[in-house]
Amino acid sequence: MTYSPWLGTLTALFEVLAGIWALGLQGRRKLLTLIAATLFLLAGYQALEVFICSATGTHQLFLSRMAFLDVTWLPPLSLLLISELHPSAPRWLRRFAWASVAVGALFSFWIVVDTRFVTGTICQFMYARYRHIEPWFHFYGAFYEITQMSMIFIPAALLPHIEDPSARKHLGDLLIGSLLFILPSLFLAAVLPSLFETALPSLMCHFAAFYAIFLVRIAYREDRREPALAMT
Repeated sequence: MTYSPWLGTLTALFEVLAGIWALGLQGRRKLLTLIAATLFLLAGYQALEVFICSATGTHQLFLSRMAFLDVTWLPPLSLLLISELHPSAPRWLRRFAWASVAVGALFSFWIVVDTRFVTGTICQFMYARYRHIEPWFHFYGAFYEITQMSMIFIPAALLPHIEDPSARKHLGDLLIGSLLFILPSLFLAAVLPSLFETALPSLMCHFAAFYAIFLVRIAYREDRREPALAMT
């Protein structure tokens, strides 16, 4: 199946424009910056995949590593965003979010210095499949799955204890957006492993267009908050 760049290109364009738009809104600056940074990272992967699938040889493998470097930061930024969305984030949540940032930095260093992190890339239809060194890649996979599952379970656990209506809506949107890109990707990888087991980063970032839409909803709602509330 010949790779088509159109889905990645259009999704990247939407996410870049949404990130720029979010930076111009009124509201809590740190929250909007985290939303914009997440949107830019999502767009970055889409753009990198388009370039990956038009490149060959060592250049393709280098771009593939840069794509993994990009997506490494998506769960840590989302966890930081969760801690910002919570009106009085518990200490354990902030510590967990920053711990994910620290571990993400370690894996980023590994991706940069180890040219064997990705050993091959195959582009098909509208997604990319990657081959990695074994068994060391499982450590990266464990980090990624733990932090992604945290994007589901932490908001779900926090929501019943939050009284602020705006914070509940924000966290609810983040939870729904997370479910819409994590669960379909894992489902496809489970039922069609021969096609999608090594394509999870690509699948997740394509499905994460739904996550981007819900981040836009959060930013829009934040912009419409009362000025006094937005500054708190």
